[in-house]
Amino acid sequence: MNRAHPIRSGYGWLAAAFTLLLLLASEPAMRSAWLGAIAWTFLAFSLPITFYLFCLSVMALKGERNLPPAARRPLTEAVPLPDPDSSLPTESGLQAGSEPRSAQPAGPQAPQDGLTRFAVVVPAHNEEAVIAGTLQSLAGLDYPGSCWQAVVVADNCDDATAEIARAAGARVFQRDNPHLRGKGFALRWAFERLLAGDRFDAVLVVDADSVISPNALTALDRGIRRGAAVLQLDDQIQPRPGAWNSEVTRLGFFLTNYIRPMGRLQLGLPVGLKGNGMCFTAPVLREVPWNAFSLAEDLEFGLELLRRGHPPRFVPEAAVLALTPSHPDLARSQRRRWEMGRWPVVARHLPALLFTRTVRPAWYRWDALVELSTPPLVNFAMLHGLAIPLTGLAWWLKTPWIGSTLPVWMLSFALLAGHVGLAMRSS
Repeated sequence: MNRAHPIRSGYGWLAAAFTLLLLLASEPAMRSAWLGAIAWTFLAFSLPITFYLFCLSVMALKGERNLPPAARRPLTEAVPLPDPDSSLPTESGLQAGSEPRSAQPAGPQAPQDGLTRFAVVVPAHNEEAVIAGTLQSLAGLDYPGSCWQAVVVADNCDDATAEIARAAGARVFQRDNPHLRGKGFALRWAFERLLAGDRFDAVLVVDADSVISPNALTALDRGIRRGAAVLQLDDQIQPRPGAWNSEVTRLGFFLTNYIRPMGRLQLGLPVGLKGNGMCFTAPVLREVPWNAFSLAEDLEFGLELLRRGHPPRFVPEAAVLALTPSHPDLARSQRRRWEMGRWPVVARHLPALLFTRTVRPAWYRWDALVELSTPPLVNFAMLHGLAIPLTGLAWWLKTPWIGSTLPVWMLSFALLAGHVGLAMRSS
């Protein structure tokens, strides 16, 4: 089985030190040419990406106008989750004053009118503070109860997660393997058991700290009937009024997980898997077993499906909302783990995508390359925030090699700002 590859950050520092020494050892005229070449190289990377992101925002707004008004039902109807940073479960595992509702009283029987039979898999590791709220949210799905079942995977838990899930009516798989920890291993183990029989037609993955829109299974069933084999719901995070760090993260999620996928949907392009709200039909999982175990297992498996001819399709009509830590340090640590998991996958798969010919049609491959190459929003904005003053200073000092890049950097920044501005208008 694959394991996460550590980030070899030392190579980056070594390249930066070598470049600095090269610049210091060069003649002034040559130094200016070197710096200009570096500036134009970064521009050749930045400008196409910001232009493409701006186009995706425009297409996303166009696609929103084509959605029926009631396509995305508000998640205020769903059961709010407790704050894992501050709340503790009661004896029943439910919040005080909440009415216990069964997540799924009976397993799926014969499909009704050909409806898709779903297993809603909830991977959980020590989630006793939030698992009851997630299962209550699932209980509000407007889908026939005989056609779906909640399955909680209690992965290496040493708390009351499994007991709370059983009390809520969910089917519970308990996994104890301290040598193979992580969501990827838990999903592989659960999928193998669920696919051993013929009770389910599709599997939906919902994180244990999430709420889900009531129309989720209905929207997924409609997509599967139209021929999609891999689908991705709109994956967002719950707002925390007054917490600026949460709002910055939420804007990043909205850009990455809704605006860009919505634009790609209008262009007929696939999307990347987001981990929460991803759905697979049983035949696909039998053909392409889950084999992603890095920190960014969703990104890794999505690329594998793309190579195997099963591009994921975006489903904007329904959403899942996850909690983020309210404390800034915890939120910052979570974002750092996401990025640490992403970059090894990018470094491993970017060259393979660049030279492969197995992904058809070809624009699927180029779109995936752009998605992998796009830095996080904050880092991308910082790159422009550093480049524009430096190139402006070079222009003022009449350094042509570097100063000539100033107008193009400003254009790139305007496109990035337009991407963010259109997203904020949409949200």
